[in-house]
Amino acid sequence: HAPPVEKLWTPDDGYADIVVGLQYGDEAKARFVDQLAELYDWVVRFNGGANAGHTVVHGGKKILLRQIPSGVMIPGKKLFIASGCVVNLPKLDGEIQDLQSAGIRVKRRLKVSSNTTVVQPRAVMLDLNRRLGIGTTGNGIGDAYADRAARMVTYEGEDRDLDIRVGDLVMDLEGSIDLMRKHFYMTAQELRLKGKQIEAMNIEGQLDSIRKGFES
Repeated sequence: HAPPVEKLWTPDDGYADIVVGLQYGDEAKARFVDQLAELYDWVVRFNGGANAGHTVVHGGKKILLRQIPSGVMIPGKKLFIASGCVVNLPKLDGEIQDLQSAGIRVKRRLKVSSNTTVVQPRAVMLDLNRRLGIGTTGNGIGDAYADRAARMVTYEGEDRDLDIRVGDLVMDLEGSIDLMRKHFYMTAQELRLKGKQIEAMNIEGQLDSIRKGFES
């Protein structure tokens, strides 16, 4: 258990306290956040994606969190996934459903920045094709950040937005879904994947999961 702590400022000061890990992950950041969250109104996830996850035990309940801030275990705390994150919408939806099944209310407490990058099927495909070389988890996080940095791509003589954010889905869900589809096939061509390899990835199923995750 963490020792008792107190805020060194009042809400009117306009400051925030930040928990940062310096050991390449697995430092129990979520545990500290869970223990500190009682003191705060908002708990914010400011970077990262749906990686290996954090196991949090609070009030006798054991929950695996991947994207939702660990303050979710404390009733009434407001939660925010900020613009520095990349969000996997199907996994986020599954995480919410798991929490709801455990009796933990999420939806009215959780906000997601409109500037948060959406992890596209293209990013997951790239990650899975590279994971043996760089040791990633295959969740497309690094490639989603790379798309965000690249911003645009020229494909078949046309300049296209490469980075798709939550706000794009709000403005035009089906247009964004169609753009993800084009990005997927563009990347499959770059990787020289064959018909059966592409078919096995079930791009329409992936896009439908993204659609449902967003709409829920």
